[in-house]
Amino acid sequence: MTTDIPKGVAAVLDHCTGSKDLTTTSFLQVYLIGVAHVSKEAAEDVRTAVLELTPRIVFLELDKERYEALVKEMQSGDKYGLERIALPKRKLIPMILNGTAPLYLLSTMYVVAGALLGAPAGVEFITATQAAQQVAAEIVLGDRPQEITIKRLMFRAAQLAADRTRARRTPLSRTDSDIGLIPPSSSGSARELAMRPSSSSLTDTTTAITHSGDPHNSPKSVTDESGTVKEDQEQSWGLDDDYLLPGVPGQTRPKGALTDVETWKRLLQTGGCEDADDVMHAFHRIVEAGAKGRPISATDILTVRGCGSKMVENLRNKALKEGDAALRELEGNALAGVKGAAGLQPSLEALNEVMGHERDVVLTRHLWETAEKANGARVIGVVGAAHVPAIRSMWPEAGTPEFQHLCEAYMTVPQQPRLGFSTTIPTIATSALLGYITWKRPRLALTMAAAAAVVTAPYLGFAMAALNRWQGFAKNLVKACETVDALEQTGDVGESFSAMP
Repeated sequence: MTTDIPKGVAAVLDHCTGSKDLTTTSFLQVYLIGVAHVSKEAAEDVRTAVLELTPRIVFLELDKERYEALVKEMQSGDKYGLERIALPKRKLIPMILNGTAPLYLLSTMYVVAGALLGAPAGVEFITATQAAQQVAAEIVLGDRPQEITIKRLMFRAAQLAADRTRARRTPLSRTDSDIGLIPPSSSGSARELAMRPSSSSLTDTTTAITHSGDPHNSPKSVTDESGTVKEDQEQSWGLDDDYLLPGVPGQTRPKGALTDVETWKRLLQTGGCEDADDVMHAFHRIVEAGAKGRPISATDILTVRGCGSKMVENLRNKALKEGDAALRELEGNALAGVKGAAGLQPSLEALNEVMGHERDVVLTRHLWETAEKANGARVIGVVGAAHVPAIRSMWPEAGTPEFQHLCEAYMTVPQQPRLGFSTTIPTIATSALLGYITWKRPRLALTMAAAAAVVTAPYLGFAMAALNRWQGFAKNLVKACETVDALEQTGDVGESFSAMP
């Protein structure tokens, strides 16, 4: 059966199932929508597709915990999720000590980004839920539980620290099962599947499963095939002689590196913002006023919002074509020329592996299982744009036993590493760096929000300063943006107003 494809559908996946005795078959098409998580346009694309295609099932890139939190915010009228981050200071210290502070920081940054753009984080999923209810479609949550993802993320970041330290002493040779990423009980075929070399193409279906590679086959692996440490890993944790620490004299910017202003101007212009200078000045005034509780200019908010919306859609379209490579490029550009940025590279590497590649596998398999259970009914999948190329390329192998075993492995909490030394020092170094950047470089912190998710933040002073600052800033900015939203509806947006209660 053919049908017109609504705007916003990024891929149509064919799925054919048969009965066990092969006497009957059913054929269906899975419509994949790639979204940005703070985009009004993406949300509208989702609404249009669901209402026009009237699917039996709507598959969301959410786990139960995140879905319930979004629904609760929607029902309570908490548009940007401010109540979610409004924690008393007495709860911040335990959060820092038990390692969950990065999640809070990440959540806060999403709240800030959503308010600035006028599109709450997760608005596309809420829109999908509302549209699904209108056509009596079932909602299926297909993402890995957040708790498992974070534990695997922390594990991988610590792993890189361990490898970095051990590589100084002796070449390494190990497999995933040795270090706990893939359980020893998994089939050999699953481990073999995960260890395939990286593919250079995201759209080549002959290399569907290896689009970004496994942790130990990525371009920044600790060792090559001969066991020799690669040079590009030498500075990954920023512990070498040329590591640039904040406040340490005698440090210089690499020759040819762009200045902060030049870097951000280029990013904004690439994203479609013509008046990059005006946007940067407006954002600076917003951050300064919001952090100090001063009146925030509505004009500044609208200036940043207009540019930000263009950048989000630009990045979404790029991610639909290039996958997470587009996001990695943004990360690299945002960090260009920042003192001490080398210390974040392993964290970003862990982020790309666990949040990117592993979840590509999990989402692909779970979407395939959803289609398998649909019995010929139409299915719509709503996922982040960066996942679309990977899902499309992995789809032909998603139903194989090997792919199933790999997905099951990525759904497990990793085993504790049997390491004969501490990884605390490099973790503290990265945490201190992130705290410094968050405090001193709010523009970078906003763009690099995802990097916060891989840091355990044991540096109490830095972490408390960062969390307190961002909590207050987020509260003031959200209130200001809500006022702008209300004034926009009446067409009476003034020059400025106080963000304080």
